[in-house]
Amino acid sequence: MPYGSARIRARLLIPLSLAILLLLAGIFTSVYLLQKNHDTNENLEKIAALGELLPSLLADKAGLMEALAPVLQEAPGLASAWQRRDRAGLLQRAAPLLDAWRTRFGISHCY
Repeated sequence: MPYGSARIRARLLIPLSLAILLLLAGIFTSVYLLQKNHDTNENLEKIAALGELLPSLLADKAGLMEALAPVLQEAPGLASAWQRRDRAGLLQRAAPLLDAWRTRFGISHCY
């Protein structure tokens, strides 16, 4: 009889174990795919939000530069230093403006 019960156990346990393993594999695969889908959707939402934010941010920065451009045009000696291609003189005259803009507006360089 012990041989018969071992045989029955083997006939039941092997398919049952395989079924449990298949169920677990299916569950893990489903969880992985759901998480991947969720992450993809979340990233797409962030990209869409950035797509809406970027043009307004660029417009704000461009507007700031447009507002500050007349200050550069009217600064004494900048135009003449520019025309003479005097880099040292240009830097000397523009440095106080750029330092003030750097601290006040976060502008790091100006072309």
